[in-house]
Amino acid sequence: MVQDLIDQTGNIPKSDIYIIAIGINDVLFPNAVKSAKTPAEFTERAALLAENIRGNSPDAKIYFISPWTFITEKQDLNEAGSQYRSALKDLCAEKGFGYIDPEPIVVSVLNAEGTDKYMFNNFHPNASNGVGLYSYAVLKSAHEQK
Repeated sequence: MVQDLIDQTGNIPKSDIYIIAIGINDVLFPNAVKSAKTPAEFTERAALLAENIRGNSPDAKIYFISPWTFITEKQDLNEAGSQYRSALKDLCAEKGFGYIDPEPIVVSVLNAEGTDKYMFNNFHPNASNGVGLYSYAVLKSAHEQK
């Protein structure tokens, strides 16, 4: 959850680049104590996290990776994920952060090849192939933005 990273800001080392992949747990567990319960609260916390990071590394580039896609029949989770991704994209455009959205690539592969090869469950990629797919999708998405 974003709040967990905010709570640990003092432990985040200085760097030139930060790549932050957060959000799925905020979407999945909206009733958890530290959860960002709405897309607006999620982006407020993401902005605070970035502000805290910039306090330690003022010239750092910050990239946010959109929350992982859901492989589920639960329309409310799919819609919430979409709203959180959209809100994060808007925040990044407003604040000048990089935004990487691997979802279209991940979804296209999962639709073509099925989920069994890549997914551990409805929202976690498996270690054998899913993490590789995710990494590929992140890198390809980032490259295509240039």
